Amino acid sequence: IASRSEPSGLSSLISRVRNDFSLRSGMGLANKGEVEVLNKALVLGERSNIDRQTRDAFAASGTAHLFAVSGLHVFVIAKFFSIILALTGFPSRFKAFILIPLVWFYVLLVGAGPSAVRAGMMTSLYWSAAVFWRKSDPLVAWAQTFAIIHILKPEMLISTGSQLSFAVMLGLVLWNRIASGLKNRFATVFAPTVIAWVFGTPIIAATFSVITPGGLVVNLLAVPIAVFSVILSVLGILFSYISSYLAGVFNSAAHMSTSIVLGLARTAGAI
Repeated sequence: IASRSEPSGLSSLISRVRNDFSLRSGMGLANKGEVEVLNKALVLGERSNIDRQTRDAFAASGTAHLFAVSGLHVFVIAKFFSIILALTGFPSRFKAFILIPLVWFYVLLVGAGPSAVRAGMMTSLYWSAAVFWRKSDPLVAWAQTFAIIHILKPEMLISTGSQLSFAVMLGLVLWNRIASGLKNRFATVFAPTVIAWVFGTPIIAATFSVITPGGLVVNLLAVPIAVFSVILSVLGILFSYISSYLAGVFNSAAHMSTSIVLGLARTAGAI
């Protein structure tokens, strides 16, 4: 009789932390159900428990990408902890020594999918520039990541997922340069979604012969709210080590915002 060996080392640690975070992300929730499942999918990449009907609703509304842990999630996590370090007065030059390990731990935590790995690499290259007395430049980090990925795996040049990932990241990087001096709230909150849709849609259309114009409208609302859900869920997990009450407050707020995302997806999908 063959027995399956237990995971050891880093994989065992990652598995234990993921299970612990999964439990903590549900602390304080009175009505656990599909929204809790979606919260775990958003933050931890646990998508296996999402039912077919819900998957179809997000696919029909063009918002399924929210639950494929990718650059959006990795960048949100990196920015979140970067702000925390800045608030504590941590020297900017040495942020990389904390942020890079955190980012890669998160990449491993969510399963180290190709899109998450690409985002983790780009984020690492961006933050490591300061260590070598160089200005952190997202366009340079994008170009370095593009070169490294395609030198190591040239076949990724014809991968639709890789094309989409790099196209959207490039669009966001270029937009960031244009909008850096703007103070318009639309530019900072909603425009990135438009840019991502504009850069990604041609590839989707060419590959799958499908365009979802309504997806742009629902994404304008769903993406910022989903980002808010991710931040709230992370706060819920962190505060669960201090107070179960505070964990419940943040988890409940994340639950509410994810409920709105679900409602938007179902409405748009039905239309």
